[in-house]
Amino acid sequence: MAVLNYKQHAYTVPRGASDDLERDKLKFRDYYPVGERLVFAAWLKPSIAMCNEGSYSNAEIFSHAYKTLGIGKLVGQPTNGSVISTGGRGLLDGSFVRLPGRAWFTKATDKNQELGPAVPDVIVENTPDWIARDVDQQLKAAVETLLKDIDSKK
Repeated sequence: MAVLNYKQHAYTVPRGASDDLERDKLKFRDYYPVGERLVFAAWLKPSIAMCNEGSYSNAEIFSHAYKTLGIGKLVGQPTNGSVISTGGRGLLDGSFVRLPGRAWFTKATDKNQELGPAVPDVIVENTPDWIARDVDQQLKAAVETLLKDIDSKK
């Protein structure tokens, strides 16, 4: 999320790049010396994320964050709504049991992510035989959606 969640707050014009800053400044709107300023590398290109009913736990938290923070569109099926942090305890007989530890809430809505699935912007269901047919409609829709988004920004 740290790599995808970069938001540009300013832009820079390198010294000597223009003899008239007011006239030329908009040519540099997308320029920011990211490599000099951020702790992590940042992905600055358009992106898209996929999720479905098989996305659990951290995959659901990621899906909620990706959509809520407006990083890009989410494609696929709603997640399962199974977000709950767990921890474990060792028992006397050497076995291990996992226990719920905390709830996760989406900050923008204050909704609990447990029983609150992440719902994609583009809903696409794969057919039951998609693996046998080697046709992933969700992936196809994600690629088509991302290409349309890229084209609309040109």
